[in-house]
Amino acid sequence: MPDGSSPTPRSLPATDRSSWWIAAITVAVLAPFLGKAFHIDDPLFIYAAEQILREPFDPYGFDVNWYGFPMPMHRVTQNPPLTSYFIALVASFAGFREWALHGAFVLPAVAAVLGTYRLARAMGARPVVAALIVALAPGFVVSSTNVMSDTILLALWTWSVLLWRRGLVENQRRALVAAAVLAGLACLTKYFGVCLVLLLLVDTVLRRRRFSREAAWLLIPVAMLAGCMVWSNAVYGHMPIIG
Repeated sequence: MPDGSSPTPRSLPATDRSSWWIAAITVAVLAPFLGKAFHIDDPLFIYAAEQILREPFDPYGFDVNWYGFPMPMHRVTQNPPLTSYFIALVASFAGFREWALHGAFVLPAVAAVLGTYRLARAMGARPVVAALIVALAPGFVVSSTNVMSDTILLALWTWSVLLWRRGLVENQRRALVAAAVLAGLACLTKYFGVCLVLLLLVDTVLRRRRFSREAAWLLIPVAMLAGCMVWSNAVYGHMPIIG
């Protein structure tokens, strides 16, 4: 075999090396903020996580003094509970210390950046540039150094779009199902996730020029969100989106 004709067995493809570097840069940007004090709406998510550890199926079953007087948590919060379940999972073995929770939230931040990288590459854009724009954007850094739902939503959104596109282009049913499940989890992270379901539906119609059978998989996130609404109405007497 001529010298230089192929990479050595231990060498990584350029795309894999770029992914590692991008992930490392994202971690390096966020690492200085691991000790950042909880602020803004962070405590609401943490209070719900503490409640989940006590009552796993009743995340908002307590009162909170957020506006100067006690109110039921389910009337105060404007988010579904998935982020608080994530916090509760981390806190169950690492506690509610700042470094532990901020460290855990680095994971969805890295996932969002890598999802951007792969999506840009799939769409013929400049993946490294796209990923770095996200990783270094001030809004992304601020959102990724709190323990609220925005960065988790972005990660789920990005990978859902990526997998849905792959499923449509390559006719992969598993990719469509995975994308639909991620879209459902996005809805359970932040109610704006319902916009993702509409986006995937529009993308499908534009690609197929009609309502195709692939769109039926979007009933998965619709069912997940509807289930959350029914559960909320049964437990707390109202549906958060409606009021």
